[in-house]
Amino acid sequence: MSEASRNRAEWENPANWSRWGTYRSSRDTRVFVPSRIRFFRWTMNFVHPQAGLWLIAVMVAGGIFGGALGVVVEIVKAWIRGAATTG
Repeated sequence: MSEASRNRAEWENPANWSRWGTYRSSRDTRVFVPSRIRFFRWTMNFVHPQAGLWLIAVMVAGGIFGGALGVVVEIVKAWIRGAATTG
């Protein structure tokens, strides 16, 4: 059986999916797999050795983006307050 065939068989096995749509298969070599929930498109194979690193990277990137977005929002709010008091 080829790697692609084994990965496909693991993905199709209902025992590898939780009722909340999370995927876990130690035999699947992929870190990211297509999600069964169409809205999400992709999900992580949570038992893959690299999954923890990817999860940390996503959380750090989200924190950086969220922090940067917060700074931009505060700048815009200050600009609006300044424009409202001078006008």
